[in-house]
Amino acid sequence: MLKSYVFDLPVDKDVIFTDHKGNYKKKIEKQQRALIVKLPFIKPFLEPDEDILLITTGYSRMDTLDQILTAWLFIYLKRSLFVFTNKRIFHIPSTVNYGYRNSISQILFSETQSVTLRGSTLVVQCGACGDQEKFIGIRSKERKKIRVVLNKVPRNEAEFQERYIPGLERAHLCPHCTRELTRGLYACPNCKLTFKRKSKLLSLVPGFSYFYVRQRFLGIINIIMELILIGFLISFYLKFSQGAESTILPLMLFTGVYVFQKIAVMYHSNHFIDEFIPEIENVKPLSTL
Repeated sequence: MLKSYVFDLPVDKDVIFTDHKGNYKKKIEKQQRALIVKLPFIKPFLEPDEDILLITTGYSRMDTLDQILTAWLFIYLKRSLFVFTNKRIFHIPSTVNYGYRNSISQILFSETQSVTLRGSTLVVQCGACGDQEKFIGIRSKERKKIRVVLNKVPRNEAEFQERYIPGLERAHLCPHCTRELTRGLYACPNCKLTFKRKSKLLSLVPGFSYFYVRQRFLGIINIIMELILIGFLISFYLKFSQGAESTILPLMLFTGVYVFQKIAVMYHSNHFIDEFIPEIENVKPLSTL
């Protein structure tokens, strides 16, 4: 059977351009083509017998503190593409316009206990121990079809139990050689591409932590906030040193806020580093060189 291609990517046209009932819709084809055009980099990651079934948008994993720190900004900072194939789901953190950030991970159906959609949240259970990852904000237009696709994914429970390794997680892939990366190791074991490392010292210079992980907008906001806090601290300290004892409480309060802000920035920027950000900004897969 001949494979179907759209923009040189293998797709299953009986699925990708149809609704959840299997009926072809021109509107759906237009929407899916608009997302496929964002994925020219993904071809080297696909296996010969792998077809794209569906593409949708959502947001990268966030914990409670992450949501508190970013508030509404998460809708810009955590945008992601999710590519469903007959073998796995690719999670691709993106820019505001869904551009590629040289970071990609996979959720293999053969190595997860379950993948379900609960409302707008994609829930991935990595193993029998109950470890879960949640991706919020899955676009409503694709939700019904995602459930159908997930129900049709071939699963072998016996094979899963045999292959399952405790602690197995979503695997990040090298944007250069496409091989799996090792969490905590900041260089690809195969091609030696290096990635940005975590450091507690990065947050010492205002904004540097965010510029380091290429979140320049956050870096600018961080610089402005820190300068304002430093201005208040200097003002209260000068008044206190001149005998104004009433400024001791504001001085202690702003000192606490400043320290918390430093810790929060370090914690938050490290979340981006967890996505494996290459040291060089533009990485091309080996097969395209």
